[in-house]
Amino acid sequence: MNRQNSQLTAGFRYTGLIPQRDHDGLAFGIVYSKISDQFSFAGTLLGMPAFGSEKAIELNYAIQASRWLLLQPVFQRYINVGGNSQIPNAAVFGFRTKVTF
Repeated sequence: MNRQNSQLTAGFRYTGLIPQRDHDGLAFGIVYSKISDQFSFAGTLLGMPAFGSEKAIELNYAIQASRWLLLQPVFQRYINVGGNSQIPNAAVFGFRTKVTF
């Protein structure tokens, strides 16, 4: 039995938003994940709430600090965390780094 039976993702990236920062990029993405009916039904038999879908959005800005270092502050917002409408929505702030050798 699969927990998730469908997912839809979409997004865009715009590179060169700031003059003289040709390799930096602003990105926005959205993910819709549907919890399978079988998984939701099995959970209700165990006394858990019925699951629906989770929605997530992300906004980030990739800063190409040097040829070998990328810095990326990230904001994510989750709606109906884990497909459970009884769990409060969540905001996540993060920071990614990428080092290329």
